Amino acid sequence: MVSIIPRRRRRRVRWAGVAACLLCAFALAAGGPARAQTKVTLHLGNILAPDHPSTTTAEDFARAVAARTNGQLEIKVYPAGQLAGLREGTEGVRLGTIDMFWTESGTLGGLVPSLAFVSLPFLFSDYDQAIRAMDKLRPDLDRVMRERVGVETLSWSPLGFRVVVTRNRAIKSASDMRGLKIRIPEIPLYVETFRALRTNAIPLAWGEVYTALQTGVIEGVEGPTGAIETSKFYEVATDVSRTNHILTDFVLVMNKRKFDALPKEYQAILREEAGRHTTTRMQSIARSFDDASYDKLKTRMKSIDTPDIASFREGMKPIWDAFLGKNAEARAWVESVANTK
Repeated sequence: MVSIIPRRRRRRVRWAGVAACLLCAFALAAGGPARAQTKVTLHLGNILAPDHPSTTTAEDFARAVAARTNGQLEIKVYPAGQLAGLREGTEGVRLGTIDMFWTESGTLGGLVPSLAFVSLPFLFSDYDQAIRAMDKLRPDLDRVMRERVGVETLSWSPLGFRVVVTRNRAIKSASDMRGLKIRIPEIPLYVETFRALRTNAIPLAWGEVYTALQTGVIEGVEGPTGAIETSKFYEVATDVSRTNHILTDFVLVMNKRKFDALPKEYQAILREEAGRHTTTRMQSIARSFDDASYDKLKTRMKSIDTPDIASFREGMKPIWDAFLGKNAEARAWVESVANTK
C-alpha cells in the first residue's frame, strides 16, 4: 500500500518513533519506570509477639522500604510464629521457602556450628560491650553467613539477657536448678548449659510454653525478659530470677539468592532501612526494653534480682572448652569479644 502521509509529516513520525525508542532504552538502562512496573513482595517472619520491639521495628522497616520504592517493594511482617517457628523459619530462609526471618545466632549454629559462639554462657558483660564486640566482628560473620549459610544479614542487635521464670520455685543459686523441668530451645549450647546445671531440660516450641507452664508439663522457662513479659508467662508462673546467663541476639536474615536477584537500588534501600530501623533502633531500645520488662515482671511475680551468679559460672568452663575444641574458628571470635571493653 502506498502511504498518503505527506513527506514532511512522514519524517516527523519517523523521528518521533526513534525518540520514543531511545527514551524507552534510557528508562530500561536506568532501572526506571519499566523496572518499577514489577512489584516484589517479601514475607518476613518473627516468633515474638506483635507488640515486641522486634515486630514493631520490622513494621517500621517495611513502611520505610515501601515509601522509598513507591510501593513496588513490599514487606509483609508475620509475628508470633505465624509464618514458622524459629528453627523452621531459619532453615526456610536458607532453602528459599521463606524470604526473611528474625533468627538468632544459637539457631544459626545448627547450620554452621561455630556461629553459636554468641550463646556461650556469660560471654558478654553488658549491652554496650556486646554491641561494640559484634560490630567489630560483623564483616567476618556476615561473610560466613553468605558463603556457608546462603543468607544475607540485614541486621544484628541484642535482644535481651536471659532470666529464669519458674512456677512455685525460687531460684537463688545454681543448686536450686537441680531437677527443674525447664523449657529450653533446641540449641546444643543451651542443652549442654542446662544439663550442667542438672536440670531436666525439655526442648519445646516457644508457642507451646504458656500451656505447658499452665498444665505443669514444665516448671520453668528461661528467656529474655521482653519475650517473657510480652508472652504473658507471668500469668502462669510465680517467680523470676535475673540470672542473665546468656545474651540472646536477633539477626534479620534474607535468602541470598532472592536478595541478589533484586535491583541494586532495592538492595541498597533494604540495607539502609534495615540499618536504620532493625539495627540502630533495636540496639538503642533493647536495654531499656529489657529493664522495663523486668520491672513489669517484678510487679506480677516474686523476684530474685541478684542470684548467686558465681554458682552458675562454676560449671560453665567445660562447656566453653568443649565448644571451642569442636569449633576452632570461633576461638578468634571469642577472644575478640573478651578483648572488647
